[in-house]
Amino acid sequence: MSPAALAQPRIPGVHEGDWFRYDKVYFDWFSNDTQVTIPSDVAMDERY
Repeated sequence: MSPAALAQPRIPGVHEGDWFRYDKVYFDWFSNDTQVTIPSDVAMDERY
């Protein structure tokens, strides 16, 4: 690599205005209450 390429500082991290789109998000539902039902917006989508 050239000295000019090595001299450029690397600034890691996430900054205000950065964004990321999650394609799929998975999680488990646990409840000790036997009377509770899983909300429809949390229920498993059968496509996956």
